[in-house]
Amino acid sequence: MDGQPVHADLTPDPDPPTAIKMELHQPNLDHIVVRVNHQGRSVDFTLNSFLTESSRANSIRISSHYSYKGIRDFIHGKIGLRPTEPLVFNGTQKVRSRHDLELLIISIQMGITALPFLPELRLPVLILQSEASSDSNRSGTGLASGTLATDTPKNANLHTKRPPLEDLAQPSTKRVKSPISDIVSCLGNTPIREAESVSDGSDNAECSATGDLYHLDDDVDEEGSLQQVEDISSRFALRDISTEDWKRVCRMFQCPEDSREYMPVGFKLAISDYQLHAIWWQITQFPIRGVPGGCLGDEMGLGKTIEVLTVFIIFALIKTNYWEVVHYWDTGKTTDGRMHLPQQQQETDLTCPSQHNSPYGLLCPCVKSGDTFAVGKKVPSLPTICFVRPGSIHGWRREYEKLIDFKSPIMMPLKFSITHNNFREDKRYYHSSNRIKMTTASPTKVELDKHRVPSCSLKGRRGLSNWFLLVSSSGAPALLDDYGGKKVTYRGLQGEYNGQSRGIYDNSTFKINGLAASFVFFDESHTYRASIPGGGPSQLTSIVDHIIRVKRKQEGGKACIGGITTATQLEKLNSDWDYLMRKNHIVSNPYTKAETERRRDSIEQVMKNLVPHILMARRNMDTFRGHKIGENDRQIVLKQIKCNMVDGPGRDAFCELTANVRGYIGQALEERHNAWVVGGRQGPKPTLRSVEHEFFGGTSTKTPRKLGSTWTQLLRTNVYPMVARLYLDGVVRENDMHADSINLHGSDACSLAVSGASREALLDQLGASPFWSHRAQLRDQSSKFHALCKYVEDMVAHRDIRPTTEDPGPADGTNIRHMVVFTDSPVSSFITFMLLSEKYPEIQVMLINGRTPVEATKEARKYGRQEMVDDLMSDCTNDSRNKILVSTYRICGIALNLQRANYCILMEPARDAMEETQAAARVARRGQEMKPVTVRLYDDRNLTELLRRTRHQNQGDIASWQKEGIRWADFV
Repeated sequence: MDGQPVHADLTPDPDPPTAIKMELHQPNLDHIVVRVNHQGRSVDFTLNSFLTESSRANSIRISSHYSYKGIRDFIHGKIGLRPTEPLVFNGTQKVRSRHDLELLIISIQMGITALPFLPELRLPVLILQSEASSDSNRSGTGLASGTLATDTPKNANLHTKRPPLEDLAQPSTKRVKSPISDIVSCLGNTPIREAESVSDGSDNAECSATGDLYHLDDDVDEEGSLQQVEDISSRFALRDISTEDWKRVCRMFQCPEDSREYMPVGFKLAISDYQLHAIWWQITQFPIRGVPGGCLGDEMGLGKTIEVLTVFIIFALIKTNYWEVVHYWDTGKTTDGRMHLPQQQQETDLTCPSQHNSPYGLLCPCVKSGDTFAVGKKVPSLPTICFVRPGSIHGWRREYEKLIDFKSPIMMPLKFSITHNNFREDKRYYHSSNRIKMTTASPTKVELDKHRVPSCSLKGRRGLSNWFLLVSSSGAPALLDDYGGKKVTYRGLQGEYNGQSRGIYDNSTFKINGLAASFVFFDESHTYRASIPGGGPSQLTSIVDHIIRVKRKQEGGKACIGGITTATQLEKLNSDWDYLMRKNHIVSNPYTKAETERRRDSIEQVMKNLVPHILMARRNMDTFRGHKIGENDRQIVLKQIKCNMVDGPGRDAFCELTANVRGYIGQALEERHNAWVVGGRQGPKPTLRSVEHEFFGGTSTKTPRKLGSTWTQLLRTNVYPMVARLYLDGVVRENDMHADSINLHGSDACSLAVSGASREALLDQLGASPFWSHRAQLRDQSSKFHALCKYVEDMVAHRDIRPTTEDPGPADGTNIRHMVVFTDSPVSSFITFMLLSEKYPEIQVMLINGRTPVEATKEARKYGRQEMVDDLMSDCTNDSRNKILVSTYRICGIALNLQRANYCILMEPARDAMEETQAAARVARRGQEMKPVTVRLYDDRNLTELLRRTRHQNQGDIASWQKEGIRWADFV
């Protein structure tokens, strides 16, 4: 038979009942799931996956419509059961031939044979076993006296069982983006946990065999779909500043108190006042407030990268100045003739006698009442470590190079070091073995711990604070290993054992790990394996746990931060948070409304006490010292453009797929109603609205599994509905649309496009794709592509338009504009790249997908993510080409600076609103010289897009369609 069988998810409940009550009625053969067990292995499939070709068009199913040979061949391929071995039903009835299968199906149709319903799906299940399994396990899974035993083999190969999140091919970006933890900073000696490797080889879960079943976007978006349950944590975060604290900021930076921005000595960029606040807050968090960590969650485009880099630079300058002061106090000798206050000070309002001659531009640490003295004294002289995603390393390096003046004498001692193999040949930046030795912390005296085993602490030394280590988020274990060879010797202590022998460890040599840091930053911390997905209090668990452990070690006794004494107190609030996520929109039920208010109050009370101590999170629209943080032209406003599908074969096929979803909802309603009747009509009666809510309205990750591959195909055809027609007609296969297959075509073609190959070579390569011969239909049936072309032509038209103050041009003096195009699926990205490449030969069209290397290789010297981003960001001449970069939200939607482009077109809704905002922030961000054009195209006759857009709105809108139901006639 053609095609592949549809696998049904029969994953058992974690705590199943001992027996399942059967319902005796005539099932629909189209919805029967078959489970076959053979010697500890199991496979599941739907019966109608094996219809014969001649019977597919029939509206009524009969026993002869099914291919026995196709079923047996499939079973043999999956679990190794030979087609000649009989299948056993209910312990006794054997199925050896097509005739036996037809008799079994007839008995099911007539109601003679009853099938159980699995509680998690409410689908009828035909359970068969091999003869060997039946003989060895008569009491195993099967029918007995009207019940279904639930001892499914523990190692059964249920092909749709969802793997743990960390095992999916989809990287961090599928995880819910939380606005409270963009950058987590810790004060400590080493990174505690391994950071998750960000896979550059996949766009999403399509890259895995199981991923196709999990594409319904059930992610919760804290800043979009659940605005009534907004991130309670960020509501209490630090946003403005008190008058007293602002005076302390200005005193430390030696800037006027009316400054809106200030350029410190040795910098090339001015730092805004709200950024100065964030820098001061992070540097003084531990030495002034005694809190060894915090979260910086400023909105995209507000300059978190600059803030973190400036923390390192200012800290290094403070420590350098502090060592100068200590040297003066110890010896009386000056540095370049600079004298300082005496070490003994009574007054608080003092000024360093050499403040006006200070090369550092900061309050001199000789003023003991100043914050710089506390920083210099309490924070050790150790490096700053920053973990970032691999694709962001070049961006951080560029920001550092733009930030400081390397010719400034005070900046020359700073060392920026990158621990990534791609920089192994770069002597300026690579963190070599020699640099590892130079940055290894010094051991203190070796002592016996409470278990009488030698232990050793680490300390800083002068000059180590000048080092900034930039590390890939997947590189923490390797970094730790690099510092693991420091040798120390335990000499023993006189009188430690009352004059007796000091024991077996005396004069023994040990290896210790010499990695230590004053600051450790985790960029995009929500993407690491140790992070907790979702919003709410649990997002703060890791950083609170670190703070409490460090405080307990330093202070002794029971440590506390904002009333929290253990991180488990936050974990216990998860149930309240989950309840709010599910129930906040319900206002008609008095009990639910009261319970919602009680749980919200419980969370708010904890967050109100905790969050101001550890979280700073500003938004563009926030007011800081009387003025808005974000300038008006920096507000990310996505223009919504309706692009409904054109009538034709593409829309017809899309409606056909949608009808399949609608049919499944109807079948699910029937099954839930029958179960309700059999169960004694307990609880509310199932309705179409309640089933729709079950599938589309909640936050459960089970929803995608219930809809299967039909939903996946709908998501793949949002931009180009003709893909649905090609799929249904068998012109393109399932494998043709998998990320690994489609990305290969895109990678090969783009490599030619950016490497200077001829146009003929590029078109020949695109012709290898199964979509090339249908490009005219794909183009004509896509209203979104037509809308995209209008913006492309508008972009090109600016070449002949003189820039104005209302619409300024780029800094290079030309008026050449560039564009970034985002889609949600690799299929849409490739087709967009293909069609644009053919239609606009004068434009440089580039595609970054899961196969694009981080950096170019010798085989294709210009084909790499970094090279294409650099090309897009480079200055133009009047002869330069316009450029368009096409990618997915998850590949290029975060952590890239693309502001040399000013057009950003979102071809379809992302899985959550934050992904869209992040993508638009690639061009609408600080440093953008031109007027950003950020557009999202949508189709309100597309069910998948409607549901996504609904979730991007507030919970009230979701409640509206839950009450009124989905208007299926609009989509089918």
